[in-house]
Order: sequence, then C-alpha cells, then structure tokens
Amino acid sequence: MPTSRNPQPKFIVDEMAGRLARWLRLAGFDTVYFSRASNGHLIGQALREGRVILTRSRSLLSRRVLPPTLVLKSEFPFEQLRQVVREMSLELDPGRFFTRCGFCNQILEAADPDEVSREVPPYVFRILRFFYRCQECGRIYWAGTHQASILPRLRALLPPEKGEGEKTVGSKQ
Repeated sequence: MPTSRNPQPKFIVDEMAGRLARWLRLAGFDTVYFSRASNGHLIGQALREGRVILTRSRSLLSRRVLPPTLVLKSEFPFEQLRQVVREMSLELDPGRFFTRCGFCNQILEAADPDEVSREVPPYVFRILRFFYRCQECGRIYWAGTHQASILPRLRALLPPEKGEGEKTVGSKQ
C-alpha cells in the first residue's frame, strides 16, 4: 500500500511498449500511454506529472534533462512487467488488481447492475451481480474468464505471502 513516504509510482509508456501499459493498469498502476508522441512530449509530461518513463528506446537516454527512465530489455509485455516490478522494487497490491480501465487508465467505479443490464451479454447479467464502469470511456467490466489467465500471472509477481485474498473485479470483498 502506498504511503506518503513511499507513494505508488506513476508511469508513462511510449509506443515501443504499449502492451506493457495495459498490464500495469491491470495491476492497478496509473499508466499513461502514447502511441505517437515525440520524445520531447513524453519527457515534458513525465516531468510535469512526476511519471517514470518506460521505453525500449535507448536514444532517449541521451537527452540532457530526463525524468526517471527505465529502458526495457524484453520485447514481451509480461517480461517487461517483471523487469519493472523487479528493478523498481514495486510492491504489488492484489487489492488494486483490476481497478483501472485497461484502455484509458481511469479508476473504475461500481455500477448499478440495472443500469448496465442492456450493455452486457444476457448470460453475464444473469450470473454476475457486480459490475464496474469507467466514467471516462464508458466501458463496463466484470469478473470474466479473462481473469482466469491474467490473475495467476499477476500473482506470480507477488511475494508468496501476498498471493492470497486479493480483491478482483466482481468479487464480494
């Protein structure tokens, strides 16, 4: 859990590591992604917002003014996530998993099932009671089958004692 002395880092990801942005958001990290932005734009925004730049571009390191930057070694998104967690000593919090919109980075809010009934598949609406909506882009989320593949991978990055009892989208916790 972030504290005022050890706040949760915020990230900015360039086009060379776009799929990493989604993994970081799924893990609950504030992550901005730009598919087409100049190095100057990325650096400026990172400095203004206190973000760490995550990139595969080594040329960025030659800039005179540079916010904290991590050059990613792998081209594979989950390996990039593993590197970020390890090299930045991130403390993953299972209670934050699936709390951000995977597309636009906003915090998800609980949605009234009756209000989303026409926006989700009928079968999903019949079997689930908890839904979440992104107030920015309007996407609706629920604890679907995607969690069966994503959650074990995120858990694998946790210290052994933290892998239990996490809150996921749609859970009763």
